[in-house]
Amino acid sequence: MQFLIVIKRITAVIFISLYLFSCNTIEPPPPPKYQSIDESPAWSPDGKWIAYYHFNSNPDDSLYPTGLYIIDTSGSNRRLIIAGRAYNPDWSPDGSLLAFDVGRIFITNVYTGELKQLTFGSGQHFPQWSPDGKYIAFEDVINTPPDTAGIWIINVNTLEMRYFDRGGTPDWSPDNTSLVYKSLEGITIGKIDGTSFKTILPIKKETGCPRWSPDGTTIAYIRDKPIWATIWLMDTEGGNQRELVSNCYSSPPSWSPDSRKIAFQNLNPEKNKIVIWIINIDGSGLKQITY
Repeated sequence: MQFLIVIKRITAVIFISLYLFSCNTIEPPPPPKYQSIDESPAWSPDGKWIAYYHFNSNPDDSLYPTGLYIIDTSGSNRRLIIAGRAYNPDWSPDGSLLAFDVGRIFITNVYTGELKQLTFGSGQHFPQWSPDGKYIAFEDVINTPPDTAGIWIINVNTLEMRYFDRGGTPDWSPDNTSLVYKSLEGITIGKIDGTSFKTILPIKKETGCPRWSPDGTTIAYIRDKPIWATIWLMDTEGGNQRELVSNCYSSPPSWSPDSRKIAFQNLNPEKNKIVIWIINIDGSGLKQITY
């Protein structure tokens, strides 16, 4: 009987974590009506490249196969980094490495293709490098015992891990002292040393995926709608909330290094693909990057 109770508790935690914290479906089966899906854009630290995951519904297409890619911000010089599944990429601060997940966290060298596996469980997603390059924060929805599902921080060199808080889709503050994330209370900012936690946007099940601007002044986040989603901006105290993109595919937005632009994913004009777009934070300059 006690064993069955434990199993039920673990199952409940997994369900709640998936419902509250995830920004998009974990390892999603792409909708068949789309020829391809480009998702989870990540701007490089030098501002020249955007990394993203590309799914091709045609497995026989050798010209643009499923995999992790980088492309320059003009939409040229596309390059395959890893073939196959590689979700939610994020650049190391020096621009030489990409972290990504396949239910476990990996890093790869952009130039050599060398791979390193950091975690060995399952249900681990949304890796985000610390600004000092020493750590990666990520979401773990299946960690057991049940009270340790949530956000973890791993030392990239030693692989030592520590639990941070219940929540998901974490992102680092530019000064390396805090994480912003979706918690049980809403969008929350927590000090890395555990001394302070503050919810800046009270809980709404449809909000999440917060991403901190490099200049430290603004947080972008997603509001999900019944079918699509919207991208919103707010200051780091939760004020001055305003909508930036009225209709897009739900996934964490990515800031340019100068904090003036955001990359995100949305339908192409023909509505047969999901592609990567760039927009200025004042709403101007909308530009399609992938095709």
